[in-house]
This record gives sequence, C-alpha cells and structure tokens, in this order.
Amino acid sequence: MNNEAAAIAVMRAADRIGDAALKEQLFDVIQRMNQDAAELRVVRDHVG
Repeated sequence: MNNEAAAIAVMRAADRIGDAALKEQLFDVIQRMNQDAAELRVVRDHVG
C-alpha cells in the first residue's frame, strides 16, 4: 500500500472516531503522510 492509499484509509477511519483529540492527531498524521508522499514523488521524478 502506498502512502497516498494509506492516508485515505486512515482518513476514512478518523472520520468514524468520536474522540475529537484523537481525530485531530490522525488528521495531522495524514497531512504528514501526504507531505512525505509529495516529497518522495519529487525525488523520484528527479532521479528517474
């Protein structure tokens, strides 16, 4: 599973959580995962 697919899966799970603090933490993780995926894409494009 790539980072983008994992981020979507975590976002869907976070939407079902009633705990607002935990939901916010998960959305922060999602944001970092998406940033990492974007950075990896840039590196991959420059290498390949």
